[in-house]
Amino acid sequence: MARKKLTETDRKQMVADQFIKGLERLQEAVDAVSDPDADQGSWNKPWASFGGGLPRSIGTGKVYSGTNTVSCMFAASKDGAFFSDPRWGTTNQWREHCGWQKNPDWKGRSDSFKGIPKWLWAGEGEEPKDFFVEGEARRTTLICVWKPFTVGKDDNDEKSGYRIIKLVKVFGVYNAEQIACAPSLGIPEVDPSERYAECQTKLDELGISFSHGGDRAYYMPSTDTIRTPKPGQFQSVEDYWSTMWHEVTHATGHQDRLNREFGKRFGDDAYAFEELVAELGSVMVCAELGVEGRLQHHAYLASWLKRIEADPRALFTAASKAQAAAKFILTGGAKAQPQSSEPANATNASMAA
Repeated sequence: MARKKLTETDRKQMVADQFIKGLERLQEAVDAVSDPDADQGSWNKPWASFGGGLPRSIGTGKVYSGTNTVSCMFAASKDGAFFSDPRWGTTNQWREHCGWQKNPDWKGRSDSFKGIPKWLWAGEGEEPKDFFVEGEARRTTLICVWKPFTVGKDDNDEKSGYRIIKLVKVFGVYNAEQIACAPSLGIPEVDPSERYAECQTKLDELGISFSHGGDRAYYMPSTDTIRTPKPGQFQSVEDYWSTMWHEVTHATGHQDRLNREFGKRFGDDAYAFEELVAELGSVMVCAELGVEGRLQHHAYLASWLKRIEADPRALFTAASKAQAAAKFILTGGAKAQPQSSEPANATNASMAA
């Protein structure tokens, strides 16, 4: 029987389903912590310990973007723990990175049955016995790559011409923690105070008005201001900065910045969607700046699941907007490419943390 040809919608659904599973794991973790009889150690944040920065390709060295960033951050190993290493790659990319070279005599799968190996060891020392960590060989994480495709001219239409469109392809990648022979990451030791100083510098560069006081953290679109409790009121410096970046991500949606729709009231669809954008955006900023992120809005998990299950495109839109917000923050306010033509809807409803 011929294998069904996957459409672009099918591929996006596969990636969305993967993310939904990640949200479901988060919801289970939150529920477990809420249970007084549960093991408190079961709560694990997917972006904690991403000390090496945002997820990136081991083959190209480039940082992933949009949905791929989110997919990798919410992926989990066989024991359910979220990965902390930012390096990802296909099987072929990891083979080359770990010391193997493709065998020029290997022409295809049939050669493998003839005993001709696809890969030859070219690294130092003896060839590693194990390539994958036990139990991880089939646990791939799906990422999307948009490939340009040329559409031909329509002979029946004199006005038509060649044009290039982008079609999505899905690839399976593995985290370094799934590869038994992956070299050590080698994260340099950094004084935490240096990271916090960098956070303050980034915040100052943006020029967004903020103040401290009270016992709530929120962004007020109508006045374009952020307010958080005083730093000393937070349990840790990480809690303060992860909360601050969440509110700053909200602020990037102002009509004079990235022009996002905020929603009119707590609980409506646009409001919850903006919270997802702010959550993902702050996760990306925290990972890049080496701050231990913390889930700010677990109460929205159910609504996020409902929205993405109903329309997988919502995940791609939220990830794209979050990426633009993170780029805006990390570049000191350099305006990212507009993600949509949606009008801002700045109301008096505050985006509370």
